[in-house]
Amino acid sequence: MSGYDEVESMPRDVSVARAIMWVQAGLGVIALLFLIIFLSEVPAEADLGPTGLLLFLPTTVTTVLLAVLASAVRSRRKWVRITALVVQGLGLLGPLITTASGESVTVFNLLGMLLPLVVIWMLARSASAEWFNR
Repeated sequence: MSGYDEVESMPRDVSVARAIMWVQAGLGVIALLFLIIFLSEVPAEADLGPTGLLLFLPTTVTTVLLAVLASAVRSRRKWVRITALVVQGLGLLGPLITTASGESVTVFNLLGMLLPLVVIWMLARSASAEWFNR
Protein backbone atom coordinates (compact mmCIF):
# COMPACT_ATOMS: atom_id res chain seq x y z
CA MET A 1 0.00 0.00 0.00
CA SER A 2 1.43 3.36 -0.96
CA GLY A 3 1.19 6.60 1.01
CA TYR A 4 -0.92 8.06 -1.77
CA ASP A 5 -3.91 5.99 -0.66
CA GLU A 6 -3.89 7.68 2.73
CA VAL A 7 -3.75 11.27 1.48
CA GLU A 8 -6.87 13.10 2.54
CA SER A 9 -8.25 15.46 -0.06
CA MET A 10 -8.78 19.11 0.75
CA PRO A 11 -12.33 19.78 1.97
CA ARG A 12 -14.49 21.91 -0.30
CA ASP A 13 -14.68 24.68 2.32
CA VAL A 14 -10.89 24.93 2.48
CA SER A 15 -10.61 24.82 -1.30
CA VAL A 16 -13.13 27.66 -1.69
CA ALA A 17 -11.41 29.74 1.01
CA ARG A 18 -8.06 29.20 -0.70
CA ALA A 19 -9.46 30.25 -4.09
CA ILE A 20 -10.95 33.40 -2.57
CA MET A 21 -7.61 34.27 -0.97
CA TRP A 22 -5.98 33.99 -4.40
CA VAL A 23 -8.70 36.29 -5.79
CA GLN A 24 -8.04 38.75 -2.96
CA ALA A 25 -4.31 38.66 -3.71
CA GLY A 26 -5.06 39.30 -7.39
CA LEU A 27 -7.29 42.23 -6.49
CA GLY A 28 -4.45 43.53 -4.32
CA VAL A 29 -2.10 43.46 -7.32
CA ILE A 30 -4.69 45.39 -9.34
CA ALA A 31 -5.03 47.91 -6.50
CA LEU A 32 -1.24 48.35 -6.46
CA LEU A 33 -1.25 48.98 -10.20
CA PHE A 34 -3.95 51.62 -9.76
CA LEU A 35 -1.88 53.22 -6.99
CA ILE A 36 1.14 53.36 -9.29
CA ILE A 37 -0.96 54.97 -12.02
CA PHE A 38 -2.50 57.41 -9.54
CA LEU A 39 0.86 58.41 -8.09
CA SER A 40 2.39 58.84 -11.54
CA GLU A 41 -0.34 61.40 -12.30
CA VAL A 42 0.45 63.51 -9.21
CA PRO A 43 2.42 66.63 -10.18
CA ALA A 44 6.02 66.75 -8.99
CA GLU A 45 5.26 69.95 -7.04
CA ALA A 46 2.83 68.03 -4.84
CA ASP A 47 5.53 66.18 -2.94
CA LEU A 48 3.76 63.32 -1.20
CA GLY A 49 6.73 62.45 0.98
CA PRO A 50 6.03 59.48 3.23
CA THR A 51 2.36 59.50 2.22
CA GLY A 52 3.25 57.63 -0.97
CA LEU A 53 4.83 54.86 1.08
CA LEU A 54 1.87 54.80 3.45
CA LEU A 55 -0.41 54.19 0.47
CA PHE A 56 1.67 51.27 -0.79
CA LEU A 57 2.65 49.57 2.46
CA PRO A 58 -0.68 48.15 3.72
CA THR A 59 -1.79 46.99 0.28
CA THR A 60 1.57 45.39 -0.48
CA VAL A 61 1.84 43.62 2.88
CA THR A 62 -1.74 42.34 2.70
CA THR A 63 -1.37 41.18 -0.90
CA VAL A 64 1.85 39.28 -0.20
CA LEU A 65 0.43 37.81 3.01
CA LEU A 66 -2.71 36.58 1.25
CA ALA A 67 -0.64 34.96 -1.51
CA VAL A 68 1.65 33.28 1.04
CA LEU A 69 -1.31 32.00 3.04
CA ALA A 70 -3.15 30.76 -0.05
CA SER A 71 -0.07 28.85 -1.18
CA ALA A 72 0.56 27.48 2.33
CA VAL A 73 -2.94 26.02 2.74
CA ARG A 74 -1.82 22.68 1.29
CA SER A 75 0.69 22.33 4.15
CA ARG A 76 -2.26 21.81 6.53
CA ARG A 77 -0.41 23.70 9.24
CA LYS A 78 -2.58 25.05 12.03
CA TRP A 79 -0.87 28.47 11.90
CA VAL A 80 -2.03 28.94 8.29
CA ARG A 81 -5.69 28.66 9.27
CA ILE A 82 -5.32 30.85 12.36
CA THR A 83 -3.33 33.52 10.51
CA ALA A 84 -5.82 33.49 7.64
CA LEU A 85 -8.71 33.98 10.08
CA VAL A 86 -6.90 36.91 11.75
CA VAL A 87 -5.93 38.54 8.43
CA GLN A 88 -9.48 38.19 7.11
CA GLY A 89 -10.91 39.61 10.33
CA LEU A 90 -8.57 42.60 10.15
CA GLY A 91 -9.42 42.95 6.46
CA LEU A 92 -13.04 43.53 7.42
CA LEU A 93 -12.16 46.65 9.41
CA GLY A 94 -11.55 48.96 6.45
CA PRO A 95 -14.83 48.32 4.63
CA LEU A 96 -16.79 48.31 7.89
CA ILE A 97 -15.31 51.65 8.98
CA THR A 98 -15.93 53.14 5.55
CA THR A 99 -19.55 51.98 5.57
CA ALA A 100 -20.13 53.04 9.19
CA SER A 101 -18.71 56.51 8.52
CA GLY A 102 -21.60 57.20 6.18
CA GLU A 103 -19.68 57.09 2.92
CA SER A 104 -21.56 55.69 -0.02
CA VAL A 105 -21.43 51.92 -0.32
CA THR A 106 -19.60 50.81 -3.45
CA VAL A 107 -19.06 47.46 -5.11
CA PHE A 108 -15.51 47.53 -3.71
CA ASN A 109 -16.82 48.00 -0.15
CA LEU A 110 -19.26 45.13 -0.61
CA LEU A 111 -16.52 42.86 -1.99
CA GLY A 112 -14.24 44.01 0.81
CA MET A 113 -16.81 42.79 3.33
CA LEU A 114 -18.17 39.76 1.50
CA LEU A 115 -14.92 38.00 0.55
CA PRO A 116 -13.37 38.02 4.06
CA LEU A 117 -16.69 36.96 5.60
CA VAL A 118 -16.91 33.96 3.26
CA VAL A 119 -13.30 32.96 3.98
CA ILE A 120 -13.86 33.27 7.74
CA TRP A 121 -17.06 31.24 7.49
CA MET A 122 -15.37 28.53 5.41
CA LEU A 123 -12.27 28.26 7.61
CA ALA A 124 -14.27 28.35 10.87
CA ARG A 125 -16.28 25.27 9.95
CA SER A 126 -15.50 21.99 11.68
CA ALA A 127 -14.39 20.19 8.49
CA SER A 128 -11.79 22.90 7.90
CA ALA A 129 -10.58 22.83 11.49
CA GLU A 130 -10.25 19.03 11.40
CA TRP A 131 -8.35 19.13 8.12
CA PHE A 132 -5.85 21.68 9.42
CA ASN A 133 -5.49 19.83 12.74
CA ARG A 134 -4.69 16.58 10.90
